[in-house]
Amino acid sequence: MPHFKFGSLILFQFQCSHILLGFDSITSIQLFCQHLFLLPVFKSQKPRENEVPVVPSQLRPGMFIRIPGSWLNHGFVANSFLIADDDEIKRISAMNLTELFCDVKRSKVPPLPKEEIIDISEIEEAQQTEQTEQEDAKLEIQARTKAMLSLHKTFG
Repeated sequence: MPHFKFGSLILFQFQCSHILLGFDSITSIQLFCQHLFLLPVFKSQKPRENEVPVVPSQLRPGMFIRIPGSWLNHGFVANSFLIADDDEIKRISAMNLTELFCDVKRSKVPPLPKEEIIDISEIEEAQQTEQTEQEDAKLEIQARTKAMLSLHKTFG
């Protein structure tokens, strides 16, 4: 099998051929693939068997995840891997991905619960309604106080 040796060898085998190439760094592999336009053809954005969609806020060490898209677009050696520590979670979060996939059978721990997304307009509306109700209650109290004062003056 033909291969190349540069420094400490990293072996790389193309899925569609029997060629085995050696590289001294992941960067060399990425540059080689970009140069030859060997980007992955299939970019699955759907969960595979045993996978559930997750967001970065649900990640924790021990989860086996898959990052959709090309492995050339991120700093990890592979798209699918077991999260080892919080540093990897920070790196994944910094990628600003909207969705990842967790393989529940290969994970050691389940994903964290999804954070509830709070709609600010709902909060503002609830605050406005509460403020209106308080103003209405004040006006009601003032009206009753006036009526009582009027009765007190009339009947003394």
